[in-house]
Amino acid sequence: MLIAAIVVLHVLSGGAVQAPLQPIVGAFERRTGDRVHVTFGQVGKIRRAFVAGTPADVVIVSAPVLHGLEPSGMIVPGSARALGTTSIGVGVRSGTPMPDISSVAAFRRTLLAARAITYADPATSSSGAQVERVIARLGLTDALRHKTVLVERGFGGTLVAQGRATIVIQNVSEIVAVPGVTLVGRLPAALQSYNTYVAAISAHAAHRREARALIDALVRPAERARWRRAGFVPGTYRSS
Repeated sequence: MLIAAIVVLHVLSGGAVQAPLQPIVGAFERRTGDRVHVTFGQVGKIRRAFVAGTPADVVIVSAPVLHGLEPSGMIVPGSARALGTTSIGVGVRSGTPMPDISSVAAFRRTLLAARAITYADPATSSSGAQVERVIARLGLTDALRHKTVLVERGFGGTLVAQGRATIVIQNVSEIVAVPGVTLVGRLPAALQSYNTYVAAISAHAAHRREARALIDALVRPAERARWRRAGFVPGTYRSS
């Protein structure tokens, strides 16, 4: 009797999708018998690893990054599927007073009053770059520099939960994923920006059929509620 070889899929993924992705991957492994190894990181680092040749069957990054990868021939044409869109939010340690972010002026006052703020490193993170632009737009770059802690890996909310920062500004999906952190809300509309995360098959995938099955599992209608709970709304993606 022949025993089918276990397929091991390798996924390179932006950290923003970690919370909803992990249980879906677990269910996929139980259903198929395949194994999925996921490496999470900030999108800029994931892109660099992928371009440098790190083995991957599936890559999950923000839409602008995937648009940049498509002309290189590194992505299987037509394989990209939008997983969801998240926005930028503010979080504080659970049990502490909720700051006012109801308007641009209120958010600016909240930042000035905060003991320490944290957000993702703008050099490697889409959300971090967006937050940096917001701070510059508010004219607070110099005022906040001395009390800003940039996160090079993981979630900024972890620093808030530990008391090392009082406010985290990051993708909503990355705030609600951290125990001990409460989502205050999303940035005011005038400052808001959105990140759509997209999964696609690598042109160098060792297991294209299984990679496609995994992406199909991630976008199943039955999983929409899970993505919503994680801070995502349905998104769309059009190949470049």
